[in-house]
Amino acid sequence: MSNQHSTAKYVFYYLLILISLGFASIGIGQIIWQVINSLFPETTYTYDTFFSQDVLRFGLSSVIIAGPLYWYMSYLTNKDLESGKLRPDSALRKWMTYLILLASSLVVLGFLIGLLNSFLAGELTVKFILKALAAIILAGAIFLYYLHDIRRVDLKRDQLIIWFGRGAALLMISGVILGFFFIDSPAKARALREDQERLNRLQNISYQVEDFYRTEEKLPKSFDELKNRLTPRDLVDPVSEESFEYKPLNAKNYQLCAVFAFSNREGEMSAAPWGYPAPNWFHDAGRYCFDHKVEEPVKPILGR
Repeated sequence: MSNQHSTAKYVFYYLLILISLGFASIGIGQIIWQVINSLFPETTYTYDTFFSQDVLRFGLSSVIIAGPLYWYMSYLTNKDLESGKLRPDSALRKWMTYLILLASSLVVLGFLIGLLNSFLAGELTVKFILKALAAIILAGAIFLYYLHDIRRVDLKRDQLIIWFGRGAALLMISGVILGFFFIDSPAKARALREDQERLNRLQNISYQVEDFYRTEEKLPKSFDELKNRLTPRDLVDPVSEESFEYKPLNAKNYQLCAVFAFSNREGEMSAAPWGYPAPNWFHDAGRYCFDHKVEEPVKPILGR
């Protein structure tokens, strides 16, 4: 095999190791952090302190896909090192290994900066300590492994390399199993997205009802008066395609009703982006009606 071909091959190997290691390590970190967020809920919410199904799903997907790829490419590289096909003192190996060391250093730096920022913003001390320990241990293990790898002389059956491979595989498998205890099933996730779409359509209807009031100085009697403002799709359930219920109660109060698969009251801040939905859009499972009142726009006080 020509030197040029060998160089291209090992650049490919090391780049795949770097990329898959990045996805797998960040994925493990996300799983651990979301488990901590779930076990130690905050009384106030910011983006990185509440439990997020979306972040947990991405972490699991990263580990499941990138983890085996990292393990396999590392196995091929170490196999060629032991056989002598890849020279341990080659400039390529040193450059790529130090690139991995740089990447792991940047990852832990980013984790620790984010952690300190959350702690200074009031995150619970126990959560800060657990997350910091997880980030330091994870990134530290990767850094020490590659530091040892670049310095080792005996390439035959290095016990630290063997145990790191086993430990990495065990960590990935344990992380995936742990994550599945906290993640919603695909069926529930789909049902929650459908509930969110129902809520989005109801909020759009509510906005148009109140805009109609401000224009006409009265509430619409039915959806028929909103046909020039909303499409037929906006007025029906996204799954059953049955019409939402609308009922004017008096001059300013009205009611919107729909059927939901799940409640969004318990853990509502972890099921949706921060600050959303607003409290007047919390609902229970089953048929639920929202009572709303049109608020008069605040008129500016003109100076005399």
